[in-house]
Amino acid sequence: MDAVPILLLLVLLILILGVALGLSIGALASEVEKRKKSKNKIVRICPKCGRDLTLMPEDIKRCPYCGNELA
Repeated sequence: MDAVPILLLLVLLILILGVALGLSIGALASEVEKRKKSKNKIVRICPKCGRDLTLMPEDIKRCPYCGNELA
């Protein structure tokens, strides 16, 4: 009979942890979505080498990594 209260306690603990984790994951997902919406920057990628050119000046004519002419 002593196992029943311990089992109930474990079930209650698991439920509390599940709710806490669910809420924290939901808050994290909400924060990620908010940041995605606030960072709607245009990402520029070289079509030849695939390198990220987002931080390069907008008026560059050639990829600084592979020399490919950019449109």
